Amino acid sequence: MVECGKNIMIGDDSEDIGRVFERYLKAVGYNAECIRNDCDLIYGAVCDMQPDIVILSVTLTENRIAELTMKIKTSFPKVKVVVLTYVASPKLCREITDSGAERCVVMPVSLHELGCLLGDVMRDKYIFDFDPIIIDFLAGFGFRKNMAGFRYLCTAVGLCLLNPEYAADITRSLYVKIAELHDTQPSLVERSLRHLCESVHKSGADEKMLCDRIIGSFDKRLTNAELIIGVTDVFAERFNLY
Repeated sequence: MVECGKNIMIGDDSEDIGRVFERYLKAVGYNAECIRNDCDLIYGAVCDMQPDIVILSVTLTENRIAELTMKIKTSFPKVKVVVLTYVASPKLCREITDSGAERCVVMPVSLHELGCLLGDVMRDKYIFDFDPIIIDFLAGFGFRKNMAGFRYLCTAVGLCLLNPEYAADITRSLYVKIAELHDTQPSLVERSLRHLCESVHKSGADEKMLCDRIIGSFDKRLTNAELIIGVTDVFAERFNLY
C-alpha cells in the first residue's frame, strides 16, 4: 500500500514526457498515473482518485489552466496542484498561483528537480515561483550571484510580490520569513543584504543605474529596505505585475 502523500496524477499534453515523469516517480516511491491533458478528463480523474498532488504539464491557454486549478482546489482543497508551463511569464505564474496552485514552474525541469519540487510541495516548503526570472533580472544589472545577499534579495522580491505586507514590516516579518526559507538566522539575512547594498554602492554603472532609478542618486548608499522595495517595484513594472 502506498503511503499518504505519495499519490500523484500527471496530466500532460505530451504522452512521452508524461510517461517519463510517471516512470521516474514510480521508481522513487510514488504511486503515479499519467493521463491525457483534457480539462474534463483531468477533473473527473481527480474526483475518482483524489490524489495528493496533481501535476499539470500543459500548453493550454492560461485562462483554462487557472480555471481548472481553481475548480480542483475549490472541490478538493487538500489536493496540491503543481503547474509546469513552457511560458516564462511572471504574470502567468502569478495568475496560476492566485488560482490556488502551490507552484507554477517554467520548463524544462529535470527529473531530479521534479523529485525535489514534489518533496518541497508535500512539506509545504516555499520556493518562490519566479526565482529563475528574478535571478536573470538582477544578474542583468550586474548583481553578483556569489553573494549570500543575492539569494536573499531574490526571495525578498518574490515574497513582496506575493504579499506586499512584507514590505511594511521588513525587520520583524520579511527577514524572519527569508531566514525560515533558507534555514538561517534573521540577523544573517539582514547582514548579507547590507553587504549587498554596500557592494551596489561600490560597483559598476548598471547597478548604479538601478540605484538611481530607486532613490534618484548615484552617490547615496541604499538601505536594505530601499533596495528590496525598489527592486520589487522595478521588477513589477518591467513585467507589468501591478
